[in-house]
Amino acid sequence: DTFIILYAGRIGVGIQNCFFDIAEAISNLNLKGFKIEFHIHATNFNPVLDELAKFDFIKLNAAVSYSELPGIFSKSDLLLLPNDFDSKSISFLKYSMPTKASEYMVSGTPILLYSSIETAVTSHALRYNWAYVVSEKNKKKLESAISELYEKKELRIKLGNTAREYA
Repeated sequence: DTFIILYAGRIGVGIQNCFFDIAEAISNLNLKGFKIEFHIHATNFNPVLDELAKFDFIKLNAAVSYSELPGIFSKSDLLLLPNDFDSKSISFLKYSMPTKASEYMVSGTPILLYSSIETAVTSHALRYNWAYVVSEKNKKKLESAISELYEKKELRIKLGNTAREYA
């Protein structure tokens, strides 16, 4: 009955402040009657995690072995690939294509990409349609994207299949 959004990876430069937008969007949706949990498998400690732990719908998990990730990805309803939107973060991530993108794609679980249009990963996702993209820092659009993905199973299936085929 619970919709699971998962992030697995590093939290730090370029990937930390975005989690507060995501938490706010999920909180707003849960207040409207949605049943969403946000699971984070962080590969490192970051003070942001202490702040996120205050939300009852966020489940913080230790990093797992690489071999366990495919099973964890497949048990989730939506995989999150977020980046921060400030100029320093965009500059840091502009040409980066995270390895988790291909790992997410091959899982067949749909991906929500929350990242600036200025980044390579966003351009690639838009070009090849392997993720649902929110390419501007906009909490309402983020909330709307999560709502649509929550409510439309056929959209999730289509996104997951497209990503897996591309991978």
